Amino acid sequence: MTKKAIINIVYAPQTGAPNKAFENDKGEIWRSAKYDNNKINIGMGWYSIRNPKPQDSIWVIEPFCVLEKDYEYKFVKHFKYIFTWATKAFTHKNIGDKVVKLNHPSYHHFAQPQKQMQSWVNWQNKNNEIVFIANNKSSRHHSELYSLRLQLADILHKKSKLKVSWYAQIPIKRPYYKGSIKSKQEAIKKAKFSVCTENSYDPIYTYGYFTEKMPDVWMSGTIPIYMGCHNIDDFNFPKNSYLDLRNFVKKSGKKFIINEQGLINHIESFSEQKYNNWITSIKNNIIIPQRLKQIASFSQTYEAIINKFHKDMLKGK
Repeated sequence: MTKKAIINIVYAPQTGAPNKAFENDKGEIWRSAKYDNNKINIGMGWYSIRNPKPQDSIWVIEPFCVLEKDYEYKFVKHFKYIFTWATKAFTHKNIGDKVVKLNHPSYHHFAQPQKQMQSWVNWQNKNNEIVFIANNKSSRHHSELYSLRLQLADILHKKSKLKVSWYAQIPIKRPYYKGSIKSKQEAIKKAKFSVCTENSYDPIYTYGYFTEKMPDVWMSGTIPIYMGCHNIDDFNFPKNSYLDLRNFVKKSGKKFIINEQGLINHIESFSEQKYNNWITSIKNNIIIPQRLKQIASFSQTYEAIINKFHKDMLKGK
């Protein structure tokens, strides 16, 4: 009988004792801040395994503009496998067979979606507010979207009828900065809209990059204002499930050209009837059928990792 694959996900910022995060009949996934010589080790980012051994792998989750070193050929070539959603960013001929496609684990906060929906705030009781929850992810890379978030917040603060609130651990010098926040869900669900762009947007560097940002807003019963995953349409979410910033934002080099009045008119014209239609759509097409769980839950992702190593064990690799 083939042994189980015992895998250690090394995440350097993590604290506390190693813990078992997932298990099935083919293997186990452990999470730890340290390398474990008795397990198969996968580093989450370059800072977790800086000097990889030939049997080690890396799990690339952050985009290029956040962790550039995770994409450097001279670094990643030393790993056995590169687990990532960013398959288009790893095209070097010598590492092509190392790349294993995994969707970003975007669904992980809400174990009981039906119960979560009961806490939603109806349109009339929501604040006339647009919420941003974003720490500083500024970057010199052309794909970054942090500067777009600031541009949008400035424009909406000055020109729209809605209140703009920005929450982050790192202060920004803006009148709408509200400080850090204890509960992301509580802040979002009281507002009518939330700008939840990914950290970057690019046909190569964000192809497949769909994180928890928009799912968190959906699961809070608030309208997402979104841009990020370049091939978002491939997920077949309902067209009215989010306000698509691509309809109002164009990029010219590193600059964003924003149709300010078009965006503001679209937001301010959102009615209670539109909101109720939106609620019905995401309930029936996303939440109740558990679309997010099917696309990229941690359990689904862990199972895919286990299956990869278990197949190697069957082949005697």
